[in-house]
Amino acid sequence: MQATIHSNKFDWTAAIHDEVVKSLCSSFGLDFLLFEDKVGGDVDTIHNVRQGIYATKVENDKYVNKSSYNTHDYHQDKRQSNPNNEESRYKQKNNLDGILQNEGRLYDPYMNRYLDNSKKRNLDHIISAKEIHEDAGRILAELDGVELANQSSNFNSTLEVINKSKNAKSMQEFIEYIPKKISNLESEIKTLEQKKSTIGLSEKEINRLEKFNEDVEVFKNFDKEAALKLDKEAREKYNYQVNQAYYKGSKFLGNTLHASLNSGMKMGMRQAIGLVLAEVWFELREQLPVIINQCKIKFEMSDFLIKIKVTLENIWKRVSARFQDLLVSFKDGFLGGLFASVTTTVVNIFFTTQKAMGKLIRECWQTIIQVTKLITFNPDNLAVGDLAKEVTRLIGLAVNVAIGTIVHQHLVNLISALPFGVYIASFLSALVAGILTVGFSYFLDYSEIMQKVWSYLNSLKSKYQSTLEFYQQINAELDEYLIEFSKIEFNLDADELYIFSQSLASANSEYERGLVLAAEAQRRNIELPFEINNTKSGRDWLSGLSKK
Repeated sequence: MQATIHSNKFDWTAAIHDEVVKSLCSSFGLDFLLFEDKVGGDVDTIHNVRQGIYATKVENDKYVNKSSYNTHDYHQDKRQSNPNNEESRYKQKNNLDGILQNEGRLYDPYMNRYLDNSKKRNLDHIISAKEIHEDAGRILAELDGVELANQSSNFNSTLEVINKSKNAKSMQEFIEYIPKKISNLESEIKTLEQKKSTIGLSEKEINRLEKFNEDVEVFKNFDKEAALKLDKEAREKYNYQVNQAYYKGSKFLGNTLHASLNSGMKMGMRQAIGLVLAEVWFELREQLPVIINQCKIKFEMSDFLIKIKVTLENIWKRVSARFQDLLVSFKDGFLGGLFASVTTTVVNIFFTTQKAMGKLIRECWQTIIQVTKLITFNPDNLAVGDLAKEVTRLIGLAVNVAIGTIVHQHLVNLISALPFGVYIASFLSALVAGILTVGFSYFLDYSEIMQKVWSYLNSLKSKYQSTLEFYQQINAELDEYLIEFSKIEFNLDADELYIFSQSLASANSEYERGLVLAAEAQRRNIELPFEINNTKSGRDWLSGLSKK
C-alpha cells in the first residue's frame, strides 16, 4: 500500500483492494478460523466463575457435581484438616463465648452492647456456611469450605433471634430484610393487641406478645454499620485466602501459560499464513488475466499447464523472497498473541470481557509490538516527523480494525441466519476496515495540515542530534582536506626517509632525538616556532597556543 499511497497519482481502487485482501487474510479471515473468542476469555478466574461464566468444561462440571450443603458438617467441623475429629473450632468458640456471657464480658457488635447472660445466644457465621459451601470461587481454588467458614474472623456471637433470622442470608440481604421482619412482627403485635382488648389472651399468647415486642426492639437496635464493617472484614480475609490459593497456585499459572502459548502460536500462524495467502493472491491477480487472454486466442492444454506451472513457480519465488518477513511476522504475531492472552486473563480477574474484547486486545497488542519496534530500533533512520507519521499510521490501523471488529459483531447478529451470512459479514467488515485504513493513510500523507505537522516535527532536533550532525560535517570537511592533501607532491626520497627513521630509532634520549630533528629541519629549511632543546622556548610557545 505504501507504494500506491506515495505515488504521484493515488489509486484508491488498488489501495482498497490491497487492504481488504490483507484484512481477509488475517484480521477478518484467519482470525475467526483460528480463534474461538468467548465471554470471559480462555482461563477460569474467580470473578467469572462467581458470575456463572466458565472457560473450561472441567471446572464447570466440578461446580455442578459439588456435594450438597450439610449444616452438620460445618457445625461439627468435618474439615479435611481435622482427621482426628478434635473438638470443632465452632464448638470451642461457642463454649468460650458462653463463659464470657456468664461473666457479662461478651460484646456483640451487631447490637453494640454486652450480652445479658439471661438472653439466648447463638454463634453466627458472618459469611454464612451455606454461602461459603456454594461459592464457585472457593471450589475453583479447591479449598475446604468447613475450614474457611470456621475461622475466628468469621465468628460473632449474637442473640438467637438475630442468628436464626439471618440464617443463610448475606449481611446485606439480612439488613434489607430487617424492615420486612419488623413490619411482620408489628402486624402480629397489632393482631394480638386487638384480641387482648376484646376477648383476652391465653398465657401462651401473652408470652408471644412479649417476645414479639422484644424482637421488634432488637431489630430496631441492630447496628447496621457495625455489622457491615464486620462483614467487610470477614469477606476481605476470605477473598484474600481464596485469591492467594488460586492465583498463586500451579493450576491457574499452568492454565495461563498454556492459553498464552496457544494464543501466541495461533497469532503467529495467522500473521505468517496471512502474509503467504496475500502474496499468492497478488501473484494470481497479475497472472490469471494474462493466461486467460492467451488461452482465448488458441487454447492448448499443454501450454495452459505450462503457464500454470510457471505461475506456481513465481508464487513460490515471491513467497521465498519474503521468507525473512515471514519469520518476523510469525515472531511479532506470537508475541502479540501471548501478551494479548495474558492481558485478557488479567482483565478477567477484575471484570468479565465480552467476545469482541478478545479480538480487540489482540489487535492492540499487535500494534503495540510494531510501534515499540519502530520507535526503539527505527530501522529506516526516519526523522522525528516521519517516525511520528508511521507510528500514527499503525495506531490508526489498529483503530480501524477495532471499528471493523465492532461492525462484524453487529453484522453477525443481523445476517448470520442468511446463507453465507458469516462470510458476508467478514467481507463487509474487512471492506469497512480497508476503506478507513486507506482514507486515514491518504489523510496522513496528503493532507496540507498533516504535511505542516510532519515538516515542523522534522525540523526539531535534539541537542544530541545537532552535535552528531556538527561532527559529521567536520568529518566530511576533514575527508575533503585529506583528499586534497594526498594530491600534494612532497619530493621525498625513499632512501633519505629510511636513513632519517633509522637515526630517530637509534637515538638514546629526547635530547639526541631533538638534535636529529633540528638537523633535518635545518637541512630542509623548515622554520620552527621554538628552539630545539630549549625547554623555556618550547613552554613559551605552548603557553601562547593555549591563550589563543
